[in-house]
Formats: sequence, structure tokens, C-alpha cells
Amino acid sequence: MIAAATYVMHTTKNKYNDNERKISVTVYHNDRQLYLHGICLECLSMRSLLILSHIYSILNKNKFLAMCQE
Repeated sequence: MIAAATYVMHTTKNKYNDNERKISVTVYHNDRQLYLHGICLECLSMRSLLILSHIYSILNKNKFLAMCQE
């Protein structure tokens, strides 16, 4: 069930641009892990995390990488 997913987020700074921050997210869902790397904070929302978690559970992948680019 998607509601049982746990999200662990870490904010990092871009070493070339102090104004740009990115976030790394690990989603734990039904003993599986969904890794999202380098997602910009402006693009991140709980709804998008739930959608990606749902896609992950449907596809049944061991690792799913997504990147949000400007």
C-alpha cells in the first residue's frame, strides 16, 4: 500500500551554484527501495513521490532512477 511508504530525504548544495539545491530521496515500500537522485527542490512534491512509488510498485523493479532536470 502506498500510504505505508517511508521517505528519507537529504538536501545537498550544488558545488558550482550556491542558490541551486537538490534533494536525494529514498523510498522504502514493501521491503523494497526506490532511489531518486538529484531531484530539484522546485520539482519535488509529496504527490510526485506517491506517483513514482506507485509506478515502482507496478513495475516491480529493484532499482528505479529518476532525475528531474530544468
